[in-house]
Amino acid sequence: MTGPRTRVMWAMALTGMLLFACTKDPVAPESTIWSPRNLGLSSLYVQCLAVDPHDENVLYAGTFGGLFRSVDAGRRWQACDQGITSSDISAIAVSPHRSDVLLCGTRGKGVFLSEDGGRTWLARSNGIRSPRITAVAFDIQDSSRIYAATTDAMFVSDDGGCSWQPCFPYGNVRSVAQHPVQAQVLYVGVEYHGLLKTEDGGLTWQPKNSGLHRTEGSYDAPWDIDFDPTEPRVMYAATGIIDLHKSEDGGETWKLQSDGLDWRRVRDVEVDGSDARKLYAATDRGVMRSADGGNSWHTMSDGLTTANVRAIVVTRTAVYAGTYGGGVFRYAPKP
Repeated sequence: MTGPRTRVMWAMALTGMLLFACTKDPVAPESTIWSPRNLGLSSLYVQCLAVDPHDENVLYAGTFGGLFRSVDAGRRWQACDQGITSSDISAIAVSPHRSDVLLCGTRGKGVFLSEDGGRTWLARSNGIRSPRITAVAFDIQDSSRIYAATTDAMFVSDDGGCSWQPCFPYGNVRSVAQHPVQAQVLYVGVEYHGLLKTEDGGLTWQPKNSGLHRTEGSYDAPWDIDFDPTEPRVMYAATGIIDLHKSEDGGETWKLQSDGLDWRRVRDVEVDGSDARKLYAATDRGVMRSADGGNSWHTMSDGLTTANVRAIVVTRTAVYAGTYGGGVFRYAPKP
């Protein structure tokens, strides 16, 4: 027979369980625990990440202390920056044509190219006016054509980086994204000018800022742009200043996707290739996830030792977060 004191204790325990349940994120569809992947990573200040499109176990991490490579899904890292004369790595890209060809951008020493999977590098900045590189990219069709965004302008090379020509006149280019199907279509995010688009490979540009947020009269420049792999007219722009924007008409108009983001600074956005409804965003207050195409967001930062997340990459089996001060973390979604 249960006494009054026992009944009170049971009631208090039940109340505590209910209160705890109420504090859980009601939107989160699953448990999300990140695990560190820093063995061999001598710098924990990660500024960019890249995954080999031909082998998802091969990852690259650009840090404030050099460039690193992992061949086992981030379990172990090794430095791979022989020939790079700067330890401040700002951008990294793997060729979609050959996995052993890579581009590396630095803050202060320009662009470097590797043709042996990152073992050795050669400087490739002839014609680039600014040595501060913000983004690099390979052309999806032409293996010799590459792009480099800088604080001065954007440049294009048609000979694998041996020589460069400007293809965008304004400075402070934050990002560059090529349409996944139409090679002549590119988008750039430019400080004070917002988002611009070319349909002729960079000969002419048009602003595409309808609906983008403005700060003190200037359009916010996207720090990153990503496409829905199943419908490229659907695009996402991480504006870096406030939340995230979405376009469903190829960038002609944009709308703020802020439900749950709570005015976070979004640095990077990635669409899950296996399910285009799922998005991941790197923010100044952890990682955010959407399961409905950006209509709503929830925090998924359990296990992260720092909230300053700079980069996100998504593979078929895992999500990787590059943080500024905590290194690289891995999360494996439930199937």
